[in-house]
Amino acid sequence: MKTHATFRLASLLAGLGLAAGIASAADRMAEAGFSVTGARPLSAAADLLENRFGMTVTYEDPPYLYEKDLKPYSTATDLRNPPLIPAGTGFSLGYEQVLARSGTPTGPVLLTGDLVAAHAAAAQPGRFQVTGTGTRLHLVPTQVRNAEGVLEGLRPVLDTPVLLAPGQRSALDVATELCAALTAAGSYPVDLGVVPFADLDQRNVFVDPAATPARELLDRMSAAGADELSWRLFFEPARNRFLLHLHIPRAPAEGLRVVTGPIKIKDAIRQ
Repeated sequence: MKTHATFRLASLLAGLGLAAGIASAADRMAEAGFSVTGARPLSAAADLLENRFGMTVTYEDPPYLYEKDLKPYSTATDLRNPPLIPAGTGFSLGYEQVLARSGTPTGPVLLTGDLVAAHAAAAQPGRFQVTGTGTRLHLVPTQVRNAEGVLEGLRPVLDTPVLLAPGQRSALDVATELCAALTAAGSYPVDLGVVPFADLDQRNVFVDPAATPARELLDRMSAAGADELSWRLFFEPARNRFLLHLHIPRAPAEGLRVVTGPIKIKDAIRQ
């Protein structure tokens, strides 16, 4: 039975365009599945897919407005007035479910969709969908509870069309202008967060004279460099704003591989 599970895991990874690991690693992962925990567990899942499997998976928060979708940051230095963060806890996905994606050309999309479904089934804040193709995917919010606790649809911030001055300039300048344009066009300020400044300053991006959805413009910034760009758009309840963090996905140190033991990850709090 273990040999069969190992073969199926190797087939899965081949189908996803990934490298297979040793038999003992496959056995443990098949038995344990993987889990993600933290205030933004779906963002943590995106980190897992990037760092373990070599994919690029972006993530965007909705604006969390319902009091039960928020919680105090327990490790804040000021315990009398800790900042609020999303009230996510975590979710798990059985590895048999992952193995079922073996050999499918759309494996990365289906696997990411399984994570989105598991996130919703665990009653985590917000509802999301997967967009994109291949190994470059976007986790986009579709619903969130309003201040009264009613789940309602929303237009994601990065769906917003932005009109920037046409021409070519650095991706750093474009990112700065993009945040200013989103702030002017939306209900919440959008500020630039943690970004690879040197890399962005070396990328040249051509901006069209027509309005372009913000996410499409970010994809164009990614295509302008030798390495892909990913992002995490986080809502900061304490300041009622969004922070746009950009990063270059970290490739596994020894190529795409299976790591021994259960796959678990805890998200980092970036405010």
